[in-house]
Amino acid sequence: MSFAIASAVISGIGAIANISAGRKAAKAAERQGDAQAATERKVTAERIRQIDREQMLMKEETKIRTAGSRISVGSKSTLEVLADQRSEFFREKLITQQVGASAATAALDRAGALSTQAKYQGYSSALGGISSIFSILGDKYG
Repeated sequence: MSFAIASAVISGIGAIANISAGRKAAKAAERQGDAQAATERKVTAERIRQIDREQMLMKEETKIRTAGSRISVGSKSTLEVLADQRSEFFREKLITQQVGASAATAALDRAGALSTQAKYQGYSSALGGISSIFSILGDKYG
């Protein structure tokens, strides 16, 4: 086997390896993005749980303080305080959910971009190898 043919074969093997490596890197990026998005979702769910707990504790504290001050729990001012608290906690939970969803989406978007980049780098490297094959064979037989 001549040196030119051996070089062409090696370039072909390299091209195939580059495509394979690009695909593996793309899948790894997607797995990493999925894991990051799952983590963002878990963090958000935990923060929502903490907000719910804070809300419950504040509601109970408000009721206790109101009872201790001899103001009726059913009075308008107590109900207004509880309604304001509920409204604020609802708003905080909504913002937390939106930020968490945005972070999870951003993680998936980054992973998608990295995946695409890895695939195209593999294809680009493979095309370089194929170009080398044509160049080698062109020099040999052209």
